[in-house]
Amino acid sequence: MTGAGQDGGQLLELLHAAWLAKKIIELVRSAALAQAAQDYTEELDRASRAWDCAGPGRRPMAVSDRERLFRREFTETARREMGSAGERMQRRAGAAGTGAETGLPASVQAAGQ
Repeated sequence: MTGAGQDGGQLLELLHAAWLAKKIIELVRSAALAQAAQDYTEELDRASRAWDCAGPGRRPMAVSDRERLFRREFTETARREMGSAGERMQRRAGAAGTGAETGLPASVQAAGQ
């Protein structure tokens, strides 16, 4: 990541914080939650690198369907692990679909078995 200017430096700091938080989850929670955190963090990292490579005059980053999918699966895995017996959270209209068109994260595949 080139990290041009102040925005790039702040983005790099945020990414480091995300990876550190993911490592903490690996140490204290289940493999399923650690995998969901890994998938989500990797997608955030990929999206930030694409944004960083766009260069000066770039448009604001939009949240991708893949990012929404990984975030949703991370959240749902965490809810299950923390004892939420309720149904999956309802998403607003326009939220990402099943994710089959983009490939399901490993946490989704494991939960469906």
